[in-house]
Amino acid sequence: MASTQSSSPLAGSESFWSNSEPGVVFELLAYQPLANPVIVLDELDKTDQQRQYDPLAALYTLLEPRSARDFIDLSIRDFAIDASHVNWIATANSIESIPAPLLSRMTVLHVQAPTPEQVAHIARQMYGRMRAESPWGAGFTPRLDDRVVDKLKNLPPRTLGLALKRALGRAAREEREHIRVGDVPDQVSSTRKPMGFLA
Repeated sequence: MASTQSSSPLAGSESFWSNSEPGVVFELLAYQPLANPVIVLDELDKTDQQRQYDPLAALYTLLEPRSARDFIDLSIRDFAIDASHVNWIATANSIESIPAPLLSRMTVLHVQAPTPEQVAHIARQMYGRMRAESPWGAGFTPRLDDRVVDKLKNLPPRTLGLALKRALGRAAREEREHIRVGDVPDQVSSTRKPMGFLA
């Protein structure tokens, strides 16, 4: 939702536009065999509501079961479809910027940050998946060293995958089949240094 500029991805675009097309709700209900699909609205709190066309506008109708029964896609105004059985999941880091009328239509669940033990489990799972999905994976040991896991579990979960990739890269450069504690960066930043010119 962070990159959505209007509600047209959900509710379609007006038919007078040359590139008018139906929204995802119509597409799912018209061309899929189920009437109760799951639609995930990722990063709902990052939606830019200051735009001329509010990206959240369609949700006021779609999240209210009574009005969703007669949902009309903007590109196909000839008939209404029943969207009242759609299952909606929205993710957000904070609910502060989400309008109160939308929040009143939702059940808000607060998910706590994982504990270090849970992060350790995630790290092991992630390492196993990286080995399984990569052509070079067989060159590394099946299990992470416990000391490596102890260091990984103190990293923020968001940076865990990047830290593992960098550690694997260091081990590969040194032609080792296992990751050492020193391969794991103390801090992981995904931002790249800006490129510029000096006068």
